[in-house]
Amino acid sequence: MPRDPGHEKRRKHFVEDKSEALRLAEVIGGAQEEKAQIKAEKRRQKPPPIWRQESRPNRTRRVQVSAAKVKLKETKALVAARQAQIKKHKAKQRKQAKDGVLSELAPPTMPPTRKKVSFALSVVPILLSS
Repeated sequence: MPRDPGHEKRRKHFVEDKSEALRLAEVIGGAQEEKAQIKAEKRRQKPPPIWRQESRPNRTRRVQVSAAKVKLKETKALVAARQAQIKKHKAKQRKQAKDGVLSELAPPTMPPTRKKVSFALSVVPILLSS
């Protein structure tokens, strides 16, 4: 539907004068500046959080490793070393078998590992008494 010739689109004018536009910008800028100053003052007046105060000693975030975990790591290292030694021994045996030398190599000497069972101590006296 065509528009009427008497109804033309008009441009919107929020501010008629440049001086009014400058005053408007100044008022808006002043309001923003006030808000920023209020926030800055609040931050200056607010005490730092308890965890940031220097009166508390500096704590490291590292958690001390328990003795059981250290022992577990040591045991795992021993097991890994034993397995590596066995693997080398088997490789030597295969190499000798491939070369035709059938001499028997002694297995690597390591102290035998004993498994510790905590509940066995309570069962043993019962078995011995019967």
